[in-house]
Amino acid sequence: YDPLTVQVTTLDTLAKQMNLVDEVLVKIDTEGSDLEVIQGGTETLRRATAVMVESVFYPNALGPNAPTFEDIFGALRDLGYVYRGSLRVGCHRGTPMLADVLFLRQPAAELLATRLTTHD
Repeated sequence: YDPLTVQVTTLDTLAKQMNLVDEVLVKIDTEGSDLEVIQGGTETLRRATAVMVESVFYPNALGPNAPTFEDIFGALRDLGYVYRGSLRVGCHRGTPMLADVLFLRQPAAELLATRLTTHD
């Protein structure tokens, strides 16, 4: 492969350049750099409503240093998010290996739970 030079920035810098407002969904899919995106986007993530991250359940799927679901879960929990489910689960021989996982910021998660349990 030929070397390729790319410009790298943080999520917070990009969000400011794009003039993003509150209540956004952030999708993170960086093939193993997800924690770096979270660390560089704390301001944006504190204002967002939801985060979807492609997460692996075993480190070998993206290399031995790739963050796993537990790493992503901990980082987003520290920012006030709760896990709410997985989409598009990828399996190998019946074993879940990766998934798009959905996290909601605590107030949004509580509102959703209230709406789901309230019957008219």
